[in-house]
Amino acid sequence: MWDGWMHGASGWEIGAIMIMLLFWVLVIAGVVFFVWFLVERAGRGARVQGAGAGETALEILQKRYARGEITHEQYQQMKRELGE
Repeated sequence: MWDGWMHGASGWEIGAIMIMLLFWVLVIAGVVFFVWFLVERAGRGARVQGAGAGETALEILQKRYARGEITHEQYQQMKRELGE
C-alpha cells in the first residue's frame, strides 16, 4: 500500500538524499564565490591602474604634466580644449 510521498523510503535513504543535495548546494555556492572573487580581484586591479574615483579630467591632465608624460605646450593645449 502507498506509504506517503516517498513511497516507503527508509530514513537512511532520505538522509542520503539530503546529504547529496547539501553537497551539491555547497559545490555550486563555492564555484559562484570563486568566480565572484576572481571578478572582484580583476576589477580592483583595473581600478588601481585607472583614474581615481571622482577624478576630473583637469586633475588627470595635471598629474600627467607633473609626471613628465606631456610637455608644457601639450598641457596648455589640452587644458584649453577642456575649457579650463
